[in-house]
Amino acid sequence: MAQLFGHPESIPKSHYKGVGEIVARWAMLEHHIERLLWKALNLDNKKGRLLTHSLGTRAKIQMLKTITLRWIASPKEQKEVRAIAKAADRLANRRHAIAHGIWGHPLGKPTQIHLFYMREGHQRILPQVERIKASDLARVATAVRALDQRIIAATKGLTVAGSSPPLTQSAVPPA
Repeated sequence: MAQLFGHPESIPKSHYKGVGEIVARWAMLEHHIERLLWKALNLDNKKGRLLTHSLGTRAKIQMLKTITLRWIASPKEQKEVRAIAKAADRLANRRHAIAHGIWGHPLGKPTQIHLFYMREGHQRILPQVERIKASDLARVATAVRALDQRIIAATKGLTVAGSSPPLTQSAVPPA
């Protein structure tokens, strides 16, 4: 028999603290991903923001993977940026579930906080659910902060490959 859950208007303050820290740290992490991209592509802040501001997290992570193919000179730095992209991809799923999931608890057990989330289409019928403690949220926040620090360090030491070839026009069929 399926377990029944309630969805309270509030969750414990310790959970709000963890969720807030994850969301705030993730915003800084995304900003630092953007700055790494700008540096690798030799863009100033204005051009960089124009390019990356409205991109979603997944697109920025894909760009991190792509820039290692041509715009980062050092094989060691390429490897680090690819590792950062892989870690960001994993953490993005967790952050997304925490930031956009629905909180609940088994009926009659209001201190057992659970997170309901739908990462994939089949979960829309029956969402994924897992118990989340404040300490779990603290671990995720620590992981986001550690990854952010790696991105900052990688950006500072980044060796950009030589100038990119000039852009060429795409062939457009006549109207």
